[in-house]
Amino acid sequence: MYRAALSEKAGRVRLYLSESNSGDNRIFPSGRRPFRRVRALTLDSWFERTGQPVNFSGDPTDLPRFLEERGFTLLHPDEARRRLVPADLGAILAWCPPDREDAYTNLLALREIVPPQRPF
Repeated sequence: MYRAALSEKAGRVRLYLSESNSGDNRIFPSGRRPFRRVRALTLDSWFERTGQPVNFSGDPTDLPRFLEERGFTLLHPDEARRRLVPADLGAILAWCPPDREDAYTNLLALREIVPPQRPF
């Protein structure tokens, strides 16, 4: 796991923390949240070793497909059971239907084989 945020440019950014939802931290101001300074990376710099630029059109399946094609295993944190569960494209679309702008989820992408129901 890397302690960094993804952003449109590399550098240092403020990571605004949610006190009630660890998956709701963000790099833009929102209310009166505490923050900490963290390193920011771009997807292009993150995937630089692939030799390919990264560009996502906004289709909710673009990023998961991109990661799976490069050998990543996608996991979703099940907050209620405190477990990481497999996340395929069907599950991601169920959590984040394309017709809902207010739907979001968190994903963990690992380049290793992960045992099912891995605790987090």
